[in-house]
Amino acid sequence: MNKTYLRRVLLRNWTNFNTILDFSDATTLLQGENGSGKSTVIDAVNLVLSGSKRFNDASNKNNGERNIASAIHNYDRQNDRILRPGPVTAYVILEFYDEKNDHYFLNGIQMTSSGYSGTVNNVNELYFAADGMKLEDVKDDIFSSVPEMQDILKKKSSKIRIMRKKDEAFKYFFKNRRMKETQWMKYEKKNSRVLKAKLDHNGKTILPNEFVKQCVLPDGTEKAKENIESFKQQKQLLSDIEKILTKQDAQRKSLSRMLSLMDTINENESKVFCLEGSQMLLGIDAENKEILRSETESQKLELEIGQARIEAERYGKQRKEANERKDALTIALAKKTSPYKDELARYDGSINLLEKEDENYDCVLHAIKAADERYGYGFKNNLSAEYVAEYMEVLDKKSRYQRERAMKKRDELIAMEAHMKELVKDLDSLKKGIVRPENPSAVSLKEAMNKKLEEIGSHSTAHLVYEMIEFIDPDWQRAIESFLGKRRYALLVEDHYVLDALRLYKSYKNTMIARIRDTYPEVAGNAASVVKIKDDDPLACRYLNSLLKGVKLCETEEELKSAKSGLMKDGRTSSATAYENREAGNVRLVCGQDAIREEKQRKEEERESLLREISDAKKDVSYADSRADDLENLKNILIRNPIANYQVKDDLDDLREQRRILIKKIEEDKDSFEYQKLIDELDDVKLLIESLEKKEKSENDKVSAKSERLRMENGIFEKCTAKIEALMKRFREDFGEKEAEIKDFYISIDSSDKNKEHIEELIRKTNKTIDAARGKLEREQNDYQVENRTFTKGYDEAAYKRISESYDQVKNIDIADTTKKLEETKVQLLHSKDSFFHSLYKDYLTAMDTIKELNMKLKRVPFCGDTIEIKMDKNADIGRYMTAIENRYGDEIDYDRIGFPREATDTDEQALQALFEKMIHSGREESDRYGNYKNYIKTEVYLRRVVEKGIGPVRLLEKDNQSNSGGQEQMPYYIILAISLLTSFESNEGVRIMLLDECFSKMDKNRMQLVLKFFKEINMQVILSTCRPIYDLVELTHVFNRDKKTTKIQIVSTKYDMEKGITVGYGKEEVA
Repeated sequence: MNKTYLRRVLLRNWTNFNTILDFSDATTLLQGENGSGKSTVIDAVNLVLSGSKRFNDASNKNNGERNIASAIHNYDRQNDRILRPGPVTAYVILEFYDEKNDHYFLNGIQMTSSGYSGTVNNVNELYFAADGMKLEDVKDDIFSSVPEMQDILKKKSSKIRIMRKKDEAFKYFFKNRRMKETQWMKYEKKNSRVLKAKLDHNGKTILPNEFVKQCVLPDGTEKAKENIESFKQQKQLLSDIEKILTKQDAQRKSLSRMLSLMDTINENESKVFCLEGSQMLLGIDAENKEILRSETESQKLELEIGQARIEAERYGKQRKEANERKDALTIALAKKTSPYKDELARYDGSINLLEKEDENYDCVLHAIKAADERYGYGFKNNLSAEYVAEYMEVLDKKSRYQRERAMKKRDELIAMEAHMKELVKDLDSLKKGIVRPENPSAVSLKEAMNKKLEEIGSHSTAHLVYEMIEFIDPDWQRAIESFLGKRRYALLVEDHYVLDALRLYKSYKNTMIARIRDTYPEVAGNAASVVKIKDDDPLACRYLNSLLKGVKLCETEEELKSAKSGLMKDGRTSSATAYENREAGNVRLVCGQDAIREEKQRKEEERESLLREISDAKKDVSYADSRADDLENLKNILIRNPIANYQVKDDLDDLREQRRILIKKIEEDKDSFEYQKLIDELDDVKLLIESLEKKEKSENDKVSAKSERLRMENGIFEKCTAKIEALMKRFREDFGEKEAEIKDFYISIDSSDKNKEHIEELIRKTNKTIDAARGKLEREQNDYQVENRTFTKGYDEAAYKRISESYDQVKNIDIADTTKKLEETKVQLLHSKDSFFHSLYKDYLTAMDTIKELNMKLKRVPFCGDTIEIKMDKNADIGRYMTAIENRYGDEIDYDRIGFPREATDTDEQALQALFEKMIHSGREESDRYGNYKNYIKTEVYLRRVVEKGIGPVRLLEKDNQSNSGGQEQMPYYIILAISLLTSFESNEGVRIMLLDECFSKMDKNRMQLVLKFFKEINMQVILSTCRPIYDLVELTHVFNRDKKTTKIQIVSTKYDMEKGITVGYGKEEVA
């Protein structure tokens, strides 16, 4: 069969390749491991064959770097480096052979780059076609100097064509190859789908539905996706315009509310202003009323004062006349009693003197008797000058004695209380297990030494000797403590701190520092044997051993006499020079717990006894002080009440008797008629005078009271006048500009409401209205400022002006344009919606046409006795939307295909609107799903067995991969792929090339052989790559071997005679 096929390919600076590869007119195998360069050759062939720059990723999951730039600059993905980084010119040239006309021609591309940038934008492409030329005509020039393509081709032939535009180039290429030149772009896409076909996923063959959608059906137009983006943009624009309109309307309303609130505030502030002015006018009116009342009251008071003064003068004159009569009557009576008057006066004077003398006498007598009854001084029951003098001397002596006695007792009490404090301190120490030494200086020295040790950083501690004695045998304790004496309070300090102790020692009197000797005499039964030291302290042991180990404990005088140094229980001792009785019974015990218990018991008994003594002493002091005070008080009474006459009582009785006789005589004279008449008249005059005095006083009181009231009223008048002047001055200062307005407002107030309480209530309510309006205004302005950042809040006149201007600006905005734009956008959105559904439905119809055309070819080309049929229908997921689209837009798009009118129902319209809303509000991934027609359909692949007497039973390809092997399922897929490409070829004589990359992964050799045989039957030239060594199934094999260390690629080529079953050619070439 005469045909046109791809004979060779020239690669120059294409990744690692600088070589020429041959191809069989039937099947050529590119075999090798992944990454060996097979797919790179496929990419190069496809670049010139179909114009596709979408390099195949079937063999490489991480293909982000694979493009023209990475190919010509030779990007080493394994080591992430560019092997050809500088300027480069690269070529891919295909050589075709036309068997019928015995004619060669070239299709090629020249690619130039000034340097690697990682993108294809930096690569310039030049397409060329050379008629009647082979690769030998250009390879030497290309592989040597890499000149411009124009220069090479001009030397070789004039039948060349150089093209810069891809569309022009591939239309020409397809015409050369006798392919459908109008189908070159569809072929590019079909070829790409075939190359990228992945027939297995996760180790299983993909399902028919997935296969047809991925590898057979054309991709949907980008117009649908663009329409979705247009939807979103227009919807956003629509939303923005609506927001603008809403915002403008909200601004107008908000500004209008602000102005209304500010008007309310201004009106009510003006009302409060007038009310406050009215309040002041009300005060002025009140003061004027008070002035009028005061003037009236003053006039009335002046009249009443004048009347009261006249009456008082009349009563005064009558009283004066009555007093004159009284004086006359008194003189007349005096004349009657004058002979006895002087004598009576002398008696009264003498009696008064003696009565005072008698009072002194009684006072002294009472005091002396009381003291005698209390203290028993032996009162003789009579008073005389001599006795009182003697008595005062006795009082003085006894008083001094009691004072001296009280002072002595007080001194004793102070001493006892001081002793009590010491006892309390001793008991507190004893409760803590510490005996306070008799010499406090010893404790002070110890504390000072320990402070010194702390300052120099020493961990040593100084102690007193008695503190380190834990126990002494009770039978010997008094004797041993008596023997130790003051040495019990000696300071124990380590040898190397003794000098420091001596420097402190001079400041503490009556203290000792223990001087320790390590050599001392030791006798059996010594005093140290009955003493236990706390924790066996080494320092205390050394010191006490030096004192006690040489002292023998003696039970008898004989033992004491024979001992060089001895000690008996009663405290008697012997030494080298004398015997001594230390009286151990009186010693104060301080060493050990027994000593503490004994000392504590003794101190508690002493405290109880001392408490009783203190109580008695306090009573004695109180008694002595009280007695001395009584004596001194009695002495003071005698001094303050001197007695001149000790016979005063007898003399007073005589005078009183004589006065009584004189009075009796006067009374007898007063019983006469004439005297009694004078007396009665005098009594009447006295009564008259008393009555007149009362009346005069009453009138004068009236004058005084009313004069005071008049003075007060005058003060009120002056005060109100001054207040009115001040109020008027303040009124003019505060309300001068609006005085007339306020006065008119005041006049307009109903007279019944002209009171302070009513006006204050009006002010309170009006201020409440103002506050509420201000609160609303502030919230309104805050809300407005959130949306309008440049807005400045305010409440004054300037703010009102700004807001008013803003309102006028917003109010005068012509919203017609915005509204028009809103309507236009709605129309555009509706148009975009229609356009989207049109595009989607056209894609759906194109898919139907593709399946129809493919089925026609599949029906004419059976495979192994089977014909393959693909069925397409709407799926159960979102296919209902495609039905709605078909009902709504089918007549507009494809009435001829359907042949009858369709009408969308309300359900269809609702479905389309729901789909439209989903697309607008969904994310990119979901939007893409709705924008791809393939997601609305399902496909199924059927095999029909051809038998002699017609069509056999129909069986569906298995939907799961469990029953059929992967190879069995994949075979129909390869048949479908091959047939899908035939639609781009004009005839059997034109180029028919099928590129397969990483194919036949699940198929055994028998099935592969059947598929390859089918490709030959349909006159398809196949170039395939795989890792599998199937040399005996193909005519020509190129084996790719890549050195991973050097990145060099070696190609081993073999030819196989399939009829004879032998290798007939062999070659090896290093291509990089």
